[in-house]
Amino acid sequence: RANPNDDNELSVTASLADGDHEELIFEMVQTVRASIKMISSGSHLDFRTNYELWQDGEKKYDVHWSNGVQALPGTYDLVLPKNLTPHTHGGLVLTSEDGQQHVIEVPVGHVTIRYQKADGSPERDERVFVERRNDEGRWVRDGVRRAGEAIPLVPGEYRVEGWKVLGNHDVVPFEVAVGDEKEIVLRDRGE
Repeated sequence: RANPNDDNELSVTASLADGDHEELIFEMVQTVRASIKMISSGSHLDFRTNYELWQDGEKKYDVHWSNGVQALPGTYDLVLPKNLTPHTHGGLVLTSEDGQQHVIEVPVGHVTIRYQKADGSPERDERVFVERRNDEGRWVRDGVRRAGEAIPLVPGEYRVEGWKVLGNHDVVPFEVAVGDEKEIVLRDRGE
């Protein structure tokens, strides 16, 4: 038995008699290095998070967004497992070529959130809290976003909540479709 890496759990069975000399050969499976980037449509921003490679309903590999993956050649579903930008790209083929590069475009819309003071003048760009309604109908988020920057979001139903340090803001619901370029204003109610 030998297990030189996660993709090569090997065993060989042989029968030997007293005095026999036999060479036992383990046939290892070749893995390849692949660089995989997931970028947003339109802005081509990198999704700076780890991705996943799935095959036959089972997660096979984690893919580091900048270092790539060492994996068996084959056809995989590439999964972006973020709450705000969940996406699955089916049919990603890793060939037997080492050092291959794949760039996958995720269809998104972009939303820029701006703060306003109660008098309507601009407020500084700070953190905002964006949530998406998932397939089960629950609101989910995966971190803080920054106002003033275009945020790539997959199609769906969203809401944004302002940072209380900057005032009292209503929660603003909105929807996103592929190709959208929206601006959402969070205006301090002045209370």
